[in-house]
Amino acid sequence: MQSKLFVISSLSILSSVVGAFSITDCGTGEYHNFGSVGSGCQASPWSIDNISFSSDKGCTLVAYSDASCAGQVWTTSSQHACNSPGFTVNGLKCT
Repeated sequence: MQSKLFVISSLSILSSVVGAFSITDCGTGEYHNFGSVGSGCQASPWSIDNISFSSDKGCTLVAYSDASCAGQVWTTSSQHACNSPGFTVNGLKCT
């Protein structure tokens, strides 16, 4: 019974951090780690025109022009590479 409880607890922890990711502003070098709060819409800590991201969970970064994850949309799965979405990024999701 203990091993089943451990497996269930481990799975619930893993599923809660699926959206964990970090971003870097390639223009300024500023870095922000969203950690386990990375699931769902996240307002960018600053406006970004040239962005790089990483995720040890293998998610796809979805960037939005609006902080509420609306407006223009841009996606990438390319990690550790600077990309310019063509608009200023104010909202982010990692799906």
